[in-house]
Amino acid sequence: MNKTLKKVLSVVLSLAMIFTSVTVYNTTAKAADETESATQETIDVDAINDWTQIGTAKDGDKAYISKAALAKFGNEGLRGFYDAGKTVGWNISTYMNSVPVFGFVAKDGNPSSVIIDGVRYLNDAGNTKAYVGNDCVYISQDTLAVPAGESEHVFIITAEGSGTGTFALKIVKLSDPTDASSVDTSAWTECPAIGANASLVSGTYYLDTANYTANVNSAIWGTVGVAADTPYHGEVDNCKIEGGAFTFAVSGAVGQPVGAVWINGKRYLNASEMLHVRGDSVEIALSAFKEGINYFAIEGAAQTVTFAVKYVPAQAEVAPDQTLGEVTDYTKVCDKDGNNDLSTEGTRYYVSEAVRNQYINYIDLFGIFTDHATANYHPAGCTLTGAAYVSSYPSVAGKIKSVWIDGVKYTSGTDECYIEGDQVHLAQSLFALPSGQDEKVFAVTVRSSEKDITYGVKVAKVAKFDVTVDGQTTEVADGDTYTLPADAAYGYYSDGKMYKSGTAIKVTADMTFTSVNTLNVVAANGAAVKTSTPTGLKFQAKVTTDNNEAVKSDAITTGMLITANDLFENNDSDMSLTSAYKVLNIVNEGWANADTLTYFGAVANIVEANYERDFVARAYITVTYTNGESVTYYSNVAEKRNVSQVASRVIADANNGLSADELNVVASFIK
Repeated sequence: MNKTLKKVLSVVLSLAMIFTSVTVYNTTAKAADETESATQETIDVDAINDWTQIGTAKDGDKAYISKAALAKFGNEGLRGFYDAGKTVGWNISTYMNSVPVFGFVAKDGNPSSVIIDGVRYLNDAGNTKAYVGNDCVYISQDTLAVPAGESEHVFIITAEGSGTGTFALKIVKLSDPTDASSVDTSAWTECPAIGANASLVSGTYYLDTANYTANVNSAIWGTVGVAADTPYHGEVDNCKIEGGAFTFAVSGAVGQPVGAVWINGKRYLNASEMLHVRGDSVEIALSAFKEGINYFAIEGAAQTVTFAVKYVPAQAEVAPDQTLGEVTDYTKVCDKDGNNDLSTEGTRYYVSEAVRNQYINYIDLFGIFTDHATANYHPAGCTLTGAAYVSSYPSVAGKIKSVWIDGVKYTSGTDECYIEGDQVHLAQSLFALPSGQDEKVFAVTVRSSEKDITYGVKVAKVAKFDVTVDGQTTEVADGDTYTLPADAAYGYYSDGKMYKSGTAIKVTADMTFTSVNTLNVVAANGAAVKTSTPTGLKFQAKVTTDNNEAVKSDAITTGMLITANDLFENNDSDMSLTSAYKVLNIVNEGWANADTLTYFGAVANIVEANYERDFVARAYITVTYTNGESVTYYSNVAEKRNVSQVASRVIADANNGLSADELNVVASFIK
């Protein structure tokens, strides 16, 4: 080795010895979330007897601290648990703002770091476990999670470099508050399926009646096929429930807002896939329920209340027994005024009166309507159009599931069937008579969650009859009402009866009416001797009319009133059927001349003392109408006559045309 090489090697080795004697320190800052061991002040946790709750974590765990330790905190406005992203105060890093935290303000100086159970959390802005910003300390709720297997844990926390120093924070793990033994399941109230998508709800849900009565505001109550159908869902906001929901509103005693809901031992927070809370409205996804009894608890602001909900899955439906018994009390289906009783096909519907009174007893919500929109009660969301049969079943209000007609099931929300509350609306097309058939009884079953109501609807073709008035014919359905015109002076005649103008008539057969506009009777002046037995003095009257047939019928009575002239004059020269003095009423029982409507009335068996006594006569016509009302029209009063005077004139008349026997009768009255 030459000298030069030896010299170089000597220098190198000397430098190597120098470098190996130097200690190298890593001055690079540790990464976020890194920790290191640290010592802390010892606290006798068992000696603390004044634990005070200061908040609730995201998972329901509750935090407690001693009153003595509370005095070591600064601003009390920033002390407790905060949700992720919630504005908690000052001096929090962007990283810590993204996680739920426990926060507090240190007293007397700004902490340099925080130690938790002997572990120092380095104060890096990117740390998501613990962070110090000036005097504000933030610890992730996950860092303070109760270890597995423990029901509670006391964390020893030190705010290094501040007057707050070391304190104990006890976290009590939330336990399942549901308790099957505390829920009364002896009675159940069915939760109705509601909303436009109610048919999507499969099976039946029941809430224990005791809690329903005490804790549920029934204004928002039911199951919905789509969560947004909940009565108080508002805008969709943070709802994440897909599909149907069990929904109700908690009463004031529970307290708002609802923080969480336990279902079968599992806790759900708002805006989860199982729970949506808005105000006092609670919506629980139907997918959270198992078959049978489900126990759950509502964590209200004021108290936690336990409930039980029973879910009965839909079973394979068995068609109802639609066997019908004999019906003898069929009554027409119509509204309470007797209208709306004829279908678009010219048929009428009939149901048992006993069934109607027992089950369909809202008569004002009952009938068949040609235009369904004119039904007594027409729901805004009704899916039917046109003609419908409307009926109501108050005994099963809100529980009607379907309607069966002759073994075929119909559900709500179609153009053939709509159900709301106690209302059932069915298209009249479901009751069409088979071709060539004039009558049929349809078996109808209204199926609710409680019972089946089965009855027969008899549908029969309605005959049409002709109603002819003065030659003008109108076709009227059997049983319908026809109203006569109001312009006939004395009414209308038909088949031996007189009807007043404007009379409403129930039509059950063809009917012909003729008006009576002229009706007058005149008593002839003068008299004649009645030669037939019994003999006497007779007066004549004649009827003038435009309807001879009506006058000759039993509906119109003609007659003659006769009385002594002295009695007549002594009673103000008034004579009628109601006169208080003695007046003979001679009812016409046979026309003297049927063509001219002439008839006589006579006073017979006159005693000799009255041969020269004058008599007067007045004819009358009485019209008796079908409503029982009678009206009498009177003639003039004929001139007074006595039988002796009339007999003398007859004998003096050479052309009297009487036989010898008749002349002997006449002569017997002359005095």
